Amino acid sequence: MNIVNIGYHATNYYVLADSKPRLLLDAGWPGSLREMENSCNRMGVRLRDIPYQLVTHFHPDHAGLAQELKSMGIQLIVIDTQPSARACARNCSSSCPRAWPASRSWRLM
Repeated sequence: MNIVNIGYHATNYYVLADSKPRLLLDAGWPGSLREMENSCNRMGVRLRDIPYQLVTHFHPDHAGLAQELKSMGIQLIVIDTQPSARACARNCSSSCPRAWPASRSWRLM
């Protein structure tokens, strides 16, 4: 398994690949699709060849391009323990992922 850092603007994003790209880990800043494509190209990865994306948390620097990438056909994997952006904005409470039980459930969006 190869792990390729395609980060830009002082934020890291990764592509996991074996014989071809498999997963984009984190989805970049809003409005920066061209920069993400350029960064992928510099590293020898075609963004359009990546079938899945996983956002680690819903801050603008990690989830900003999620919808644009979905529009390109890159499916978003959502894990049921990932908090919503609204829950992240609140102070830590029962909505905080640290308070949630571990789960293996996920779905494609």
